[in-house]
Amino acid sequence: MAGRTKGLGQFTRFAVLMTLLIGAAGGRICRGSTESVQLTRQGAEDLDSGLLDQGLSKMDAAVSADPTDGQAVFFTGVALNRLGRYAAALETFQKSADMGFLNPDFPFERGWALLGLGRWSEAVASLETYERAHPGRGQTSEFLGRAYLQLGRLDKARAEFEQALRRDPSLKPTVDFYMSALEGGTNGGAAAKPYPVNSATPPPASAIDRFHFRLSLDGGYNSNVFNLPDGTVVPSGTSRKGSSDLRVMPDLSYDLVSDPNNKLTIGDQFEGEFNQDGGAEKADVLDDALYVQAQHALSHEWAVSAKFYDDYTMIGDASFRNLVAARPAIAFRPVDWAVTEASYIAQDSEYLFPSITNPLRRSGLAQTATITEYITVPGTSVQLRAGYFHEWNQARGSDFVFQSDAGFAGLSSPIIWGIVGDIGYTRLDDKYAHLNSFTAGVSPRRDYTDFATAQLSKEIAPHITLYVSYQYIGDASNIPFYKYNQSAVCAGATIAF
Repeated sequence: MAGRTKGLGQFTRFAVLMTLLIGAAGGRICRGSTESVQLTRQGAEDLDSGLLDQGLSKMDAAVSADPTDGQAVFFTGVALNRLGRYAAALETFQKSADMGFLNPDFPFERGWALLGLGRWSEAVASLETYERAHPGRGQTSEFLGRAYLQLGRLDKARAEFEQALRRDPSLKPTVDFYMSALEGGTNGGAAAKPYPVNSATPPPASAIDRFHFRLSLDGGYNSNVFNLPDGTVVPSGTSRKGSSDLRVMPDLSYDLVSDPNNKLTIGDQFEGEFNQDGGAEKADVLDDALYVQAQHALSHEWAVSAKFYDDYTMIGDASFRNLVAARPAIAFRPVDWAVTEASYIAQDSEYLFPSITNPLRRSGLAQTATITEYITVPGTSVQLRAGYFHEWNQARGSDFVFQSDAGFAGLSSPIIWGIVGDIGYTRLDDKYAHLNSFTAGVSPRRDYTDFATAQLSKEIAPHITLYVSYQYIGDASNIPFYKYNQSAVCAGATIAF
């Protein structure tokens, strides 16, 4: 039968009807007409029987019979939640609250909708409010476990899942699924969807669900689009070193395989940077990367991954570089709040512009070994990162044969009003092997480069995040031709599905 969900288990069976009765007894009521009250009760019985579409139709009819019936409006949201229409459910719950109808289950149902929308922190706040007022419900703990899992608070997630089973053993199949995601070191990408509690695993993702799209659009100003040293004459036809710019960055990917322990993804990342000031279009950048990425959780403690990509870049209207690379990595999680990753990158770069002389040929093989530590401060959403990498660059031209050592660190943390801040710093030491063709000096080139970043971001709606960011690069080369400073600031928005 269309619209029927069989065997929803203890969570749904009788729960909607009992919520209706409890609300009538203890909530603040906007009493409806006799017809709307009767239709609401019939709709609740349909929902408890698993007739979700039929139950929603009854609730819609109840609201049509009496638009002032806050109870009918609230239970329309209840029906929408069970149909997975979380945005509409959240809007409906707010409407019922604005009408003065406060059912005791309001924070639970609202938390469910927020969970379905991926608004993890807000879901936790709403569900914790319900837990304080109505302790002991297993599904509350299970939903909290899912939210904490997505927030990376794995100790809290495990505690909530264990409590859910103590409170309601019938939740075991669903809890087992998310616990396997937790033990596998993933965030259980399906955690947003509150599946029926008697389902051993969530239904397989549809082809549409396996697609992921992300689009960032921003505008800003770059103080040195050509990376020129101070005092250097700008290129012919260009008025100054700096320029305002616009950037567009779409990213489309598809999961060929996606389960708690394995993921195989193909995708395409594009970035277009378009300078707006006169002559600066010579520094416009078009970059497109095709990639394949595989991830596998060996256990709760160990995971491996590999990424392969082909990256093509144009600058201005000319081809600049084609790069083919592979990045295998292994990650170790000794405790739930810390991960250590070791990675290796081998990349073969072919620069597509003609070189004036042989020493200036930049094409060649580069290899990089990196160790990174990621830490989530227990009991918080503060995330730290720090690491070191060494690079060997074997270019065909002697001017670009070098080795690099770098240390880096960063911090990400909520600040206030849902704003998240992120800062990062990298110190790079490039040691070149040969004397440089641009100087008659007796010492090879040596560059000390500082990279600093800062960003503020805020999710203003499901799938939409605003951000403002700043980046600084300072290259203190011992050869003046390569010494430069650059600052860039931008503000924009990201849409992700």
